[in-house]
Amino acid sequence: FPGEADALGVYATTLAAAGQLDDALKYAEEAVELNSSEDTFAGLGKVRAYRGELDQAKKLYQKSMIMAGPERRVLRRAALGLLHLMDGENDKAKEVLAPCLPGGEDAQIRERGPCLWAAGLLWPGKIPALIAELDALSKAGTALEPPYGFPANLAGLQLQTRADRVDERDD
Repeated sequence: FPGEADALGVYATTLAAAGQLDDALKYAEEAVELNSSEDTFAGLGKVRAYRGELDQAKKLYQKSMIMAGPERRVLRRAALGLLHLMDGENDKAKEVLAPCLPGGEDAQIRERGPCLWAAGLLWPGKIPALIAELDALSKAGTALEPPYGFPANLAGLQLQTRADRVDERDD
């Protein structure tokens, strides 16, 4: 879809994963030119990270995190925290990831699973507590509000709804 920023961004990150880094950069930059948004900045950040350009990637993920709503902000925190870890900046990684921990400003956001996972890389001693947090998120999940905030499979929802209706008829 030429001219569609989100499509170009997805194409760019796919190219980056396939190792076509120059083309990936071209399309990711084009996506940002078309629409400077949370998603396009994160996409360009991902391409920059694939290219080993961590300083630029961190700046782009920081922009993306600031623009994001709460449920997406924690995903951007996870990526930015990992980039700081990769660059040996543990103090900056702590600053970015700490809000996802119990008592932090993002501790009540259901979608913080990836952020908790990244925190486990930074704070191995906290892994049991982080696992407990992830387990609590998982227990609280439903088909309509899945754990960690990832969308449920619509076909699965349909099958479950159909099975529930069959069970109701059997009662």
